[in-house]
Amino acid sequence: DDKHAFDPKAVSHWMPVDQYIGGIEHAVGHLIYSRFWTKALRDLGMLKFDEPFLRLFNQGTVYKDGHKISKSFGNIVTQTELSKNYGIDAARVFALSVANPESDMEWNDKGIEGVSRFIHKFIGLFDEPSSSKDTSRDAYLEHKLNQTIQHVTSEMDTFNLNTAIQHLMDLVNHVHKHRDSLSKKTYTDTLKKLCTLSSPFLPHVAEECGEKIGGKGLVSLASWPKADQKRIDPTIDHTEALIEQTLSDVREIMQLVKREKCSRITLFLADAWKHDLYIHLREHIGKTKNVGQLIKMLMHTELKKHGQDIAKIVPKLVSEPGKILSAKLRHAEEASAFSGNKAALEKELGCPVEIIPAEKSAEPKARNAWPGKPAILVV
Repeated sequence: DDKHAFDPKAVSHWMPVDQYIGGIEHAVGHLIYSRFWTKALRDLGMLKFDEPFLRLFNQGTVYKDGHKISKSFGNIVTQTELSKNYGIDAARVFALSVANPESDMEWNDKGIEGVSRFIHKFIGLFDEPSSSKDTSRDAYLEHKLNQTIQHVTSEMDTFNLNTAIQHLMDLVNHVHKHRDSLSKKTYTDTLKKLCTLSSPFLPHVAEECGEKIGGKGLVSLASWPKADQKRIDPTIDHTEALIEQTLSDVREIMQLVKREKCSRITLFLADAWKHDLYIHLREHIGKTKNVGQLIKMLMHTELKKHGQDIAKIVPKLVSEPGKILSAKLRHAEEASAFSGNKAALEKELGCPVEIIPAEKSAEPKARNAWPGKPAILVV
């Protein structure tokens, strides 16, 4: 009208913009123009804010054949080309997962077949619902699900979309691998939340799968899942890593002794005092790597009675501090981890598995047991 250049109420509703996304080349183009006009109008008393945008994000540049993808270079790649063979959701996930959004990259579509396999695995979870009565992986899946919700939410807020997709892939792989050890309720609840988490990346597939699982309404309109911090237990991750590493070590030994099958495998768990040693070293090794000082400190603890062994052990551990840092579980937690996964170990290895505390065995190999690294006897 004659008195107002614009409606102040409409401006206060729409401005300032929450998020600006654009190429860095626009910094001296329309970005600076919009900033200039905002500040000019502010100085004239027509606006009550200083900047037109609250946050700025500059996406990277995509190159192909050494040139920036551009019509002028004739090297445009469209999603249509990829979607003909793999579907539009595969094209979308691939484009989002190949690099950080702010990074420059050289275009290469070789990885899209891997994305297509992931999507088929994703859909397969909904085509074959779990009917298992085994619930041994429920606690871990609840931990993994809530951890994934936390990671994906955080990564999306900071535009780390490729990392968010990797977390979703990890969750899908876990559900697929352990579906026979999950209760129907845990399995179904996980898939419903997985649909919502995947919707920004797999919009069409997520809607189809949401309907298969009995969801009501559009997945894209569903409330975003919230992570239950009480369900996230770092000990579960450490346990999983310990079991996977032990399986890898056993298979490596079997390969070395040229055994395809074993009649029995014995795991000797490290003595409690070795766990206490690691705890003390973790606390002090960041302050000093002087072997003499560390041994002197240890001789003023309850570990003094193991002085001869400690004098031999500490120099080796100081030279390889990764061994100390990688052993995350305490003595009782490690024993519980192995006893709780005994059946899974036997299933993976195809033979009985004995779990014995090293201090209760006369077997010479038992002395080689360390926190996070049990001694292994293959028969």
